Amino acid sequence: MQFDASLVAPVARDTYVHIKANWRTFALIFLASTAAGVGMDLSPALGEAALLYVFAFTFFNLFLQACIIIAVLNSGGHAVSSRKWRIASLFGVGLVTGLGIVFGLLVLVLPGLFLVGRWFLAAPALFAEDISVSEAIHASWDATEQHWLACSIIGVVIFLCQGVPLVTSLYLVPEGDITRIGTLLVTNALSQGAWVFGIAAAATMYLTIGRRATRSAEIFG
Repeated sequence: MQFDASLVAPVARDTYVHIKANWRTFALIFLASTAAGVGMDLSPALGEAALLYVFAFTFFNLFLQACIIIAVLNSGGHAVSSRKWRIASLFGVGLVTGLGIVFGLLVLVLPGLFLVGRWFLAAPALFAEDISVSEAIHASWDATEQHWLACSIIGVVIFLCQGVPLVTSLYLVPEGDITRIGTLLVTNALSQGAWVFGIAAAATMYLTIGRRATRSAEIFG
């Protein structure tokens, strides 16, 4: 089993470069995701209509995730058609890998963290290679054999950066309390900023590992 974490810093740096190169796109995505997150926090005030908002929020987040992945892949020279949103497949990837990771964390923490790393690239692979859900998960597993630790570290750090502000808001803002909209904006901005960076980092990691594999093939081929 490999324990190479050397790509963490380079991928973080390159992710920033991709975001900076597409700053208008990422700014819009960030603002949209933050607004949607605030709406999610306030959705209990909608009563029975809250469930409809949850469905809309889920679909919208998948759409934004697709936008992020496509933007980074295109910026990295891996052209992807903007018409191939693959929303249903993206939902399938998230559902399958999410359930597997949660199960791994519940059984024993380390297997869950290991799965975070091995499935970190499933969503980018789905778009880059235009493949099925199962093929994308398998492609991620193969690609991360030597770099799963770096993927796990990035995934865990992003999860903490995304989750801490949301947990904080639960204590600072009573459920559905619109009078504390400023606090909700700040906590959601911090959380969604981490989410956007994390999705972009996964796509950047996919490009980085792909380039390394190509160079190795040229050298030893």
